[in-house]
Amino acid sequence: MSDVGFVLAGYGVILGGLAMYVLTLLRRLRTARERSLRIRKEADAAPPLPDSGR
Repeated sequence: MSDVGFVLAGYGVILGGLAMYVLTLLRRLRTARERSLRIRKEADAAPPLPDSGR
């Protein structure tokens, strides 16, 4: 554990993996938000359902 290069490489792998995970989560969140907004717009544009009279 006294090899500085080995320690720095280990930190690089850990932080790189963490950065990739964060980017993946942000991309998935953006996609889900866009899908949610599209569904809301479609629901608002749809004609209202007829009242069943109950």
